[in-house]
Amino acid sequence: RSTRFNESGYDVKRRIRSTKNRINTNNNESIMKNFILISALFLFTFSACTEDDNDCPPESRTGAICNDGTTSSATGSGACSGHGGVSNWLCN
Repeated sequence: RSTRFNESGYDVKRRIRSTKNRINTNNNESIMKNFILISALFLFTFSACTEDDNDCPPESRTGAICNDGTTSSATGSGACSGHGGVSNWLCN
């Protein structure tokens, strides 16, 4: 004889709630996996777009063009510090 027919109304409701929780948990896990995948693809795609094509090694720098349009003969990390940062490095 099956015990399923011997359950009280409370037990049936508890079993239904448990099944719903399992379904919701699986949906949440699927949503989270999709979110992580989409985030990783987004970061990979846009990190490739932000590479500086005019980045030359410090030893070959001869100066810099600042973000406000001025030029500087500085070749290190302080170049253009009062002019909004370096727009492009000037190289040999």
